[in-house]
Amino acid sequence: MNQNQASATFSGGSETGAEQQAGSLSNDNNQTPLRRFLACLNAREISATPATTSYPTFVLQPGVYAKTLESLEKSDGELWAFVSESLRHELIDDKYLIVKMPVSLTHEVTVSKALYLIQTQLDLMQETSNEPVKRLTQDIIMGGSRNCQLYGADTRLQPDGQFIVQGSYFPGVVLEVAHSQDFSSLQKKAENLIVRSKGKIQLVIGLETAYKISAWRSEVIRVGDQDTVQIKTIVNRDMIQDANSNRKSGSLVFHLKDFGTDLETKYPGADLTKAITLDYQKLAEIITTAHKSDVPFPN
Repeated sequence: MNQNQASATFSGGSETGAEQQAGSLSNDNNQTPLRRFLACLNAREISATPATTSYPTFVLQPGVYAKTLESLEKSDGELWAFVSESLRHELIDDKYLIVKMPVSLTHEVTVSKALYLIQTQLDLMQETSNEPVKRLTQDIIMGGSRNCQLYGADTRLQPDGQFIVQGSYFPGVVLEVAHSQDFSSLQKKAENLIVRSKGKIQLVIGLETAYKISAWRSEVIRVGDQDTVQIKTIVNRDMIQDANSNRKSGSLVFHLKDFGTDLETKYPGADLTKAITLDYQKLAEIITTAHKSDVPFPN
């Protein structure tokens, strides 16, 4: 496997030995629903490696997550709603629970403004294009951070932002913003999203609040007599603003065809080569605004 191709795997880190239910999270009275959920799961905190994530990570027994959600839906609607609608979390290989709380304002502002930058270009296409393109752009839904279940051992990842063509389960384009997490975690998530969706997630854009951008897309290769989906790096940590606040020229360009599979069949006559452009200087402005928005609590 070279630098630009990888199959999706997850390294879970080492268990701490003692049962540390949620650490500081579980001891926070403001996180009572989270404490209750972790207790239902009998979750144990582990020491995650840099190759995974900087978020609190817990190890579960196989099958416990799905069974617990099913039980809570019947017996504790309030806690089930908290987990399903409010708790930012991901499940890897039916074993590792990642709790993505708290989320900084820098992260949230970057996500919302970057998604808006894409959505406004789709809206403009809707106003200025022929009927097939209008229908397609009307059917592209900005899906927020909906949990996305993937193939293989029970894995449910929560993209920061996603664009889904109406009638599809998987988004075609995903946005991930890294603020507190490291790049290896960002890249690993992109691998899982692309490979374990069997290539239906076609493009993952990774934006670091340290003013860097990466992008990965699906690539189908022939192995023996079978087609295999792998991840291909198309942009590798391009700097969009340097340490002296000098903004770099350049852009990431992708196309309508990236938003879903079989679009030429579903939308005959649509020009799927129409481009979406993420200008590096605009992205740098978004990140700078996000940093300025994250004001600490006054003394």
